[in-house]
Amino acid sequence: MKKTLSVLYILFMCSPLLIVIGAAFEPQEILRFPPHGISLTWFERVLQTPAFLDAAANSLVVGLLAMVLSVLLGLLAAYALARGSSRYRETILGLLLSPLVIPELVIGLALLQMLILMDIATDLTTLVLAHTVICLPYTVRLLFNGVNAISESLENASLLLGASRGGTIVRVTLPLMKNSIVAAALFAFLTSFDNTVISLFLVDASTMTLPITIYNYVEFNLDPAIAALSTILILLSCVVVSVVSRVSGLDNGGLKK
Repeated sequence: MKKTLSVLYILFMCSPLLIVIGAAFEPQEILRFPPHGISLTWFERVLQTPAFLDAAANSLVVGLLAMVLSVLLGLLAAYALARGSSRYRETILGLLLSPLVIPELVIGLALLQMLILMDIATDLTTLVLAHTVICLPYTVRLLFNGVNAISESLENASLLLGASRGGTIVRVTLPLMKNSIVAAALFAFLTSFDNTVISLFLVDASTMTLPITIYNYVEFNLDPAIAALSTILILLSCVVVSVVSRVSGLDNGGLKK
């Protein structure tokens, strides 16, 4: 019974993806499932459309920069909170996690109003900083747990043997946090890459991201091009997650032979 329920649950969760992938091969200029034939026309069109390629490049750059910033800031905050003795730890942690409970619509509008009041134009930098804000809660939470999972006795032993605090963090703490760092980086990148609401307030013609380009496209077109693009993104995501999991050791619980 449990196996049957598990299979049904997996099918239910995967069925939208299977429908999208199937619709991508439709030869006619209509989005439907099942497809009435097999064609790669829409994949070729996606890969030859400058708007999609430029938007994908923008999303990749923004995602990578937001990932790096949020992981670095998250590491500093997580270590300070986990190893500090402040009685306000939970309050500070709650503030850092607050973007999770605030609607992105509110955050996007607030950031746009702040930029207007400061007379700052929206560009790649402001978009990266905005994405860092929404990625930071994930990195802080994951890295905070990662630091807490490491016994302080290991760090104390390193200090007693003559290593500096910075050397201990680099040689002892960070290697032991490898899996947490990889997971935080993946969460941050995917959160940034898929973001639509906040980007909608802050993008311009030169910083158009892929989710916004897709949103604009489906307003006026209902062909399988979007299904083909979605299929490419699904496959790339699976490949990236698989490779990172194998390299980092996440696929075997972080224990490499």
